[in-house]
Amino acid sequence: MRVEALAPVLLLLACGCREAPAAGPPASAAEERCLVPCRDIRFGDRVADQVPPLDEPAVVHATAAEDLRDDDPVVGVVVGTESRAYPLHILALHQVVNDTLGGRRIAVLFSPLSGAAVAIDLQESGLASGFGNSGGVYEGDDVVYDRATGSLFSPMLLRAIRGPRLGDALRPLPLSRLTWAAWRALEPGTTVLSVRTGHPELDYSAYAYDWYEADDRRMLEPVRRVDLRLPYKERVAGVVRDGTARAYPVSRLPRRGTVADKVGDLPVLIVHDAGAGLLAAYARTAGDLVLEFAPAPDGPGGALRLRDAQTGSVWDTLGRAIAGPLAGSALAPVAPYGCYWFAWAAFHPATTLWSAGDGGDA
Repeated sequence: MRVEALAPVLLLLACGCREAPAAGPPASAAEERCLVPCRDIRFGDRVADQVPPLDEPAVVHATAAEDLRDDDPVVGVVVGTESRAYPLHILALHQVVNDTLGGRRIAVLFSPLSGAAVAIDLQESGLASGFGNSGGVYEGDDVVYDRATGSLFSPMLLRAIRGPRLGDALRPLPLSRLTWAAWRALEPGTTVLSVRTGHPELDYSAYAYDWYEADDRRMLEPVRRVDLRLPYKERVAGVVRDGTARAYPVSRLPRRGTVADKVGDLPVLIVHDAGAGLLAAYARTAGDLVLEFAPAPDGPGGALRLRDAQTGSVWDTLGRAIAGPLAGSALAPVAPYGCYWFAWAAFHPATTLWSAGDGGDA
């Protein structure tokens, strides 16, 4: 990690100039084994790292992030005692950030096409060299490659779908998508990705995919199945348990509050705060307890807080118990990413939809 000084100095970022393993389409699809239909991994005329990944990028402390607006969306990651925010308007133009946080090698991956962001523990996944952008797309989600072997990984499947590491699983880390103001209220000591990325040719003044997000019928890459139960670009949190998939669309959730549900045998808690841009899903268990939640008095900055009925402990929206008998405990995240409905439905065609009036299936 490098923390940018407050003085306006020029940061020269190491480019890591090494030849990337081949990550594009194979010479003959018949000679290649894939976890998914090989023909459905689409490259077009894109090449590896045409979208430049970031490696060990410069960061600033929250107090020095003068270019960020309160309502700018970020994804936040906490590892140990360190927290970091990754603004979407920077992520969208790089899609892969290989970083070190809390002494661990991690990667933050973002696909503007599917709307999915996921954080990966590179060490636990056996991928210390990190990821690059393959240029490929599968089911509307950008595909990455690992730099050691050139294997292709689907972030939404959390698995290698082609190459020497075929079938290997990724180890996700808890990640939250919310506004900069909401993240700062939860993690006032956070650092944040700097716009000084070493790519002065890129414009970080706005989110580059606003036009795509706003056009519900526009998909830049085809998917095998289109599910019309929701608008294509509706944001959902998806949970999978023992082969059962369920999606929680923001349009059906309370604007600020929680939903208690069960997916398979797993009791889940969905947390939604529209004003904070937050949508999260947790297992609502602590040891042998199945917890029921109600709103508690807001925290600093108006942050939503919850109280469980079983112990009276108070929880924040990152799933952490901050007061009461369970203080220091954390709920296990069960949705490694939120994404657009069309992408979730393409990956999980048998998914059910949560609805307040019918017990969940739709």
